[in-house]
Amino acid sequence: MAKAENLASPVNPGASAKEVLVIKLSALGDFVLALGAMKAVREFHPSARITLLTTPFFEDFASHCPYFDAVETDGRPATMKATTALLARIRKAKYDIIYDFQ
Repeated sequence: MAKAENLASPVNPGASAKEVLVIKLSALGDFVLALGAMKAVREFHPSARITLLTTPFFEDFASHCPYFDAVETDGRPATMKATTALLARIRKAKYDIIYDFQ
């Protein structure tokens, strides 16, 4: 068995992320239950710019949440065209890491 001092440190590819996206589009109860995970994202990426993508209904609530630097909204895409447009928007932003809590 290898001694602890000979083992490599765990690698965390997201630790250096500068742009982070968190996706949460669902109901109020689900949103509130996800706040603990959202807090953990902020604690893990303290210097990153963290953007929340949510539905317009949650925009005001989310804008008062201390875990996000920005809040973007989009309805739940109902068509392939809307889904493609949302994916293009996400890709264009060039996030280093995305957390999908949906």
